[in-house]
Amino acid sequence: MTTLVPKIDFKNGGSTPAGAVNRSSSDKLQDFISVKDFGAVGDGSTDDTAAITACWNYVDTLNGGTVYYPTGTYKVTSLVHPDVPITHVGSQQWASAGTKPTTIVGDGDVVFYIGHYSTNQGAAGTQITNINIRGDGSTQTTGTNTALRINCGFISLNNVSCDYCDTGLELNIGVYGTYIGCTFYGQAYGVNCKLATTDIYPAQNGGYQALSVISCSTACNWVSGASPSTASYGF
Repeated sequence: MTTLVPKIDFKNGGSTPAGAVNRSSSDKLQDFISVKDFGAVGDGSTDDTAAITACWNYVDTLNGGTVYYPTGTYKVTSLVHPDVPITHVGSQQWASAGTKPTTIVGDGDVVFYIGHYSTNQGAAGTQITNINIRGDGSTQTTGTNTALRINCGFISLNNVSCDYCDTGLELNIGVYGTYIGCTFYGQAYGVNCKLATTDIYPAQNGGYQALSVISCSTACNWVSGASPSTASYGF
């Protein structure tokens, strides 16, 4: 028997709005998927690697979707992103640098790796919002690993913070990426940009902007590739 979830307008006496339809509970739950549906705990001590990986693998079978991370600290080793676009959403936008309701902390070589596979552009369209990705360091600007590695174009970051690591963001392929309101800290590099100059400067790409960085901050300069001016690229 299929359980139906009615569309109820709770603000107006519990009535059903005109035009609203009932949906099966399974269909309703597909609107977004929580990592806790797969056993993630988020207490900062339980290893949530397997749970989050299982969640991502399920979304992979759907050819993409939205994954929600409720408030908590999710301890992992390393997370390798599937070759499909996923929208990763933390619990809320933090009010200040010290308030990050959703944190993923890892001690592997790379905590969060997008574009690992040979057909890495399959993850194009992936978005990360309101999540702090933290490495193995003891302070915001110390550590030995990389918090976030992007090896894929068309990635969007919104209110993402990378810290407690050696490199906050390692950018190998980043064309058509958009990063808004992010912070990147690291013992060696805030941003380790390995993009070619033609991947960054609009004038050398026929006039279009290949990479957009808006209102972000980084503890270090862009290195290992082209070095866009901070005034032009939002740092």
